[in-house]
Amino acid sequence: MVRDLGVSAGQGYFLGRPVALPEPQASPEVRAVLASRQIAVFPQALRTGWSGMTAGQLLRPAPTIHPTTSNNDVLARFHSQPDLHAMAVVDEAMRPVAMMNRQILIDRYATPFHRELYGRKACITLANPAPVCFDRRTSLEDMAELFAGEQSHVLADGFVITDQGRYVGLGTVADLLRATTEVRMEAARYANPLTFLPGNILLNQHVDRLIAAGSAFHACYVDLNQFKPFNDRYGYWKGDEMLKGAAAILAQACDPARDFLGHVGGDDFLVLYQGDDWEVRIRDAIARFNDAALMLYSSMDRAAGGIHGEDRFGNPAFFVPVTMAAGVVSVSAEAMATLRLCSQHIGAASAVAKRSAKRAPSGVARIDIAELAARGVLDI
Repeated sequence: MVRDLGVSAGQGYFLGRPVALPEPQASPEVRAVLASRQIAVFPQALRTGWSGMTAGQLLRPAPTIHPTTSNNDVLARFHSQPDLHAMAVVDEAMRPVAMMNRQILIDRYATPFHRELYGRKACITLANPAPVCFDRRTSLEDMAELFAGEQSHVLADGFVITDQGRYVGLGTVADLLRATTEVRMEAARYANPLTFLPGNILLNQHVDRLIAAGSAFHACYVDLNQFKPFNDRYGYWKGDEMLKGAAAILAQACDPARDFLGHVGGDDFLVLYQGDDWEVRIRDAIARFNDAALMLYSSMDRAAGGIHGEDRFGNPAFFVPVTMAAGVVSVSAEAMATLRLCSQHIGAASAVAKRSAKRAPSGVARIDIAELAARGVLDI
């Protein structure tokens, strides 16, 4: 990851412990890692857009009041600034201790004798003593989760934004909801809404990163055989359950530090393996999924060995239980050095491998991209 980010130097116990006479070069293990062309997989938060959005970006500058300021003076401040929805009550060190809400104060002043009884008293007597406070570095996701179950008066107050405990401004729930909606809409462009796995855009970006780095990889195009008849028979809820189960099993068959799993769409997934153990991983995933998928059928259909339905032409047919198939395209460093590859070539080659896998008894079919290029299958 550090190398991918362009960091050219580093220190730490992994590279070498402090000694009086340092070694002239790093250990063989460290040199092997540095010599490897494998690339890091960016964290999910970085891929889906949550990262970077913080409370500081929702900050609205607003005046403050002291705990001893009278309620009449606070009301006068609100009247002089019509756009001000609330004011934070801060102590001498600018630490927020309460929140005064404009509408709540005006409503109280509308009741009989309220001005006479409370007008000259300190505002701290009427302020909310437990305002919601966020450090300006708090992530948008954490803020949204905290407000999910709050009561209406807390939502009306908004929140205080601080920097190391000191007041810097206010934020409104309306701004938070707007920003959250925009971020989630942006994230939806990159992730599948059912499985929350990266979609085609991020898959293509990762393939291009692999090719640019010259890192050998295996692209496993995963498809579910006989999924449509199952979906027609049992309904979308059961179908979605099967797809989410497939995503979970494939995720468990990946090394999160070097393997990339994405959801192409429907019942199609793509796994980009950099390790040599890809075959063990994908075969284990297929075996586990096939067992799990069978349990989603009724006991009667399991006993019958499948279900009756209609094929794509509308003819009556019998369909065996859903199974997983994986068409694998192996891309060597040599192939990347001699062929002008891009993500579109990997996609086209994966489609060829997928068709072979659906016919293979084991559910796995492997093909080398250099072989496809030599046969003229790919437009390179």
